[in-house]
This record gives sequence, C-alpha cells and structure tokens, in this order.
Amino acid sequence: MKKNLIFYFTYIVLLLIFIFYSNHFLMNIKHDYSKLSFYLEIFSPIVLNILLGIFIGILRLYEEFQKKGKWSINFIKIIFVTLPCLYCIINLLAFDFGIKILKFLECESLFFSLTLHHFALDSINILLGYSIITSLYKRECN
Repeated sequence: MKKNLIFYFTYIVLLLIFIFYSNHFLMNIKHDYSKLSFYLEIFSPIVLNILLGIFIGILRLYEEFQKKGKWSINFIKIIFVTLPCLYCIINLLAFDFGIKILKFLECESLFFSLTLHHFALDSINILLGYSIITSLYKRECN
C-alpha cells in the first residue's frame, strides 16, 4: 500500500512538473519573435501535448510491464483512433497555414473560431499520445 502511494505521488508530481515546464517553455517562445520562434510556437504545443498524452498513458504501460507474455500492438486502435487523430492534426495545421485539404474546412464556421480550434487541436494531440502508448500491450501466453 505504501509503495503504491509513493508510486502514484511520484507520478503526479512528475506530471505536474512536466506541465509546469511545458507551459514555461511555451510562454518563453511567445516572447521571442524570430522566424524560428514562429515554427516553435506552432509545433511545440503539438509535440508537448502528444508527450502529455503519452505521460498520462504511461501508467497503463507500467501495468503491462508487470504482466507475463509477449508484447503486441493493438492495430485496431491504431487504425481507428491513432490514424484519424493524426489525420485531424494534419488537417487542422493545414487550416492554420491556409491549405484546404478537407472540403468542410473551406467554410469558416463558428466551430473553427480561434479558441475552439486550438482546444480541439490540443485535445486531439493528447488523445494521439495516449492512444499510441496504450496500443502496446502484453498478450497472455497459454
């Protein structure tokens, strides 16, 4: 019980440290107006949110390490969750750069207001990271 408490406490502290330093990093990028900063400002939140999703799913991977068996990949999850998330990220980024890949992105609707657009992108990035890490599992050997 005590070992479990220490493990989860350490996990939440590391998660909070990750969130704090990610936010600090992103705020520092916003203060720099160079061309490199422009690309960092666009792609850093994507990478950091994917890493956050992986970090959130790492507990499930830790539980899989405890099991005996052969490592497998849940290809159904990859096909129906991970790939659509990746596709949405690419399309939302294309929308940011003015490239219209999907037909429904051509109309500027309320859905793609700046706030909702970035919230959707952040959520999809976190879901992408989480689905990547939770696609790995151990198959029980009989």
